[in-house]
Amino acid sequence: MLMVYPTARKLWRIYRAFAVADGASKRDVGVARAAFEAGMLATVKLFSVMIENGEEQEMVAGIRRTGRDLRELEGKLWH
Repeated sequence: MLMVYPTARKLWRIYRAFAVADGASKRDVGVARAAFEAGMLATVKLFSVMIENGEEQEMVAGIRRTGRDLRELEGKLWH
């Protein structure tokens, strides 16, 4: 079964939609964007370390759990 995981752009759209739904100003959304990008960079670095240490299976399991959580959040946001 082919699993489709959210891209960084899709994740940002979900993140931004929650910020805007809460009535965030443009400045607040900018701050949220900076925090999101920092978090994405940290995640990529973590995945890199996990791969270097031979922990690919643990990484994949974490991505799958996160993907399920994000699909659930997206469903709540858009429906």
